[in-house]
Amino acid sequence: MVLLCSLSSLYFLKCLSEPSRHNRAAYVVASVLAVYAQFFSGLLVIAQWVSLWFLHEPLSFQTLAKIKNEWRWIALLTSPVVAFVVTTGTGPLRWVQRPGLKDLWIFALHLTGNGGPWLLLACAAACLAALSPVWQTRKIPRVAWGFWRYRFLLCWLLLPLLLTLALSLVKPLFVPRYFIFCLPALLLLVACGITRLRSASLLVPALLFVLILPFGGTAGYYQQDLDIQRDDWRAATHYLLNHARPGDALLFHVPMGRMPYDFYHSPAGPTSTGPIVLYPSHGDRLTFLDFVEKPNDVAIERLLPQHARAWLVLTYAETPSGLPDARTIELTKLLGNTYLTLEQHDFPGIEILLYSHE
Repeated sequence: MVLLCSLSSLYFLKCLSEPSRHNRAAYVVASVLAVYAQFFSGLLVIAQWVSLWFLHEPLSFQTLAKIKNEWRWIALLTSPVVAFVVTTGTGPLRWVQRPGLKDLWIFALHLTGNGGPWLLLACAAACLAALSPVWQTRKIPRVAWGFWRYRFLLCWLLLPLLLTLALSLVKPLFVPRYFIFCLPALLLLVACGITRLRSASLLVPALLFVLILPFGGTAGYYQQDLDIQRDDWRAATHYLLNHARPGDALLFHVPMGRMPYDFYHSPAGPTSTGPIVLYPSHGDRLTFLDFVEKPNDVAIERLLPQHARAWLVLTYAETPSGLPDARTIELTKLLGNTYLTLEQHDFPGIEILLYSHE
């Protein structure tokens, strides 16, 4: 994703300065592949489009027409992605919670190298130094190429994040690791800010400072994950298989939870006894539909009385305030209307609830 987004921006700039057929083709290919690598890469193409609003450098009519034509090709070639998102909705991201200020602070720490507040402040100071041309021309809507390039990097760094945060007011979509494609813009700005220190007695210490501090973050990365916890699906699956009875029902709070469950279930062999998956379930084997959140609670409620017991697997089930999320409340209410008793079993990142008539 990072590689393809970097190539997309590189050839976007080349298309502006030298709109050859090779550069234009490379821009389309890199941009399309970036979107297929991760859907959020489409936000970079939007940022590139917005950045042209600030460019005063007169582009020839032919150059502008060619760039618009490349955007049409990008839109056409990524239309299957758009169709998939429109038809499936945001269900696969239903587990995402609305970010708070603490989440944004942690995201900033991680993006700048996971080296702590001092590294974050150093990167922020370097970015501010690099963006001094933007401040000097703040009252000018459109600027020449020499000033525009800083606005372009600023659009690349901030616009995808701001658009997602705005959409998150309606539907939470902010997943920190999806914005790693903004990292090249940040590093370019930091490097530019450091080079503004003309004195070697200042430049060398500043450079060493931003080079040494990330080593701690790199070491920390190998000790634990940054923005996601490792759920112990191996232990949870083995527990389910060892304690389930024939005819038990199984429901997943997050549909994608069925994938690791089936992964650890498969070595047991097709003859092993396991609960019957009611949700998500679209046939005898996994399909992409099993990862799309479009529950039919009416159908689930109709099937539950056929099973003496039902297992509910919860992951990412709490809001930032520690309260159950909306889907957890729906499922526990649905099962509570059918069954009498409840048992709870906890694993790292996973909570298993057993409902029964006993």
